[in-house]
Amino acid sequence: MKKLSLLVALTVLIGSALFVTSCGAKFQTDTVWQNKAATNMYFCFCADGKVIVATETALGLYQVPGFQGDYTATGGKIKAAFTGNMEWDYKISGSTMTISKAGVTAYELTKVSKPTVAEMKAAKSL
Repeated sequence: MKKLSLLVALTVLIGSALFVTSCGAKFQTDTVWQNKAATNMYFCFCADGKVIVATETALGLYQVPGFQGDYTATGGKIKAAFTGNMEWDYKISGSTMTISKAGVTAYELTKVSKPTVAEMKAAKSL
């Protein structure tokens, strides 16, 4: 009986640990994120499955065509033009999103309120 109780307790403990470590903040659409390494670069993940990447210059906000297009983000995996259309890992913790491949961080983004989604969509292309 003790072995069964121990087995049940161990199963619950491992299951709980896996649940907690696999959970992160849910991917939110219609949000804008600023690149921490290049603070003039922004990523807008739209609800229609499109990502807009833009850069802020002295002349205004401009979309960067080669980095945008369709994206998917589910189960901690993201696939977009800026990832070479390959699946990379993403993790959201509070207002920070980390996008990495093979454990190496490629993008560390911070959620911002400016520019807005509307401003990102309205930005002219470079």
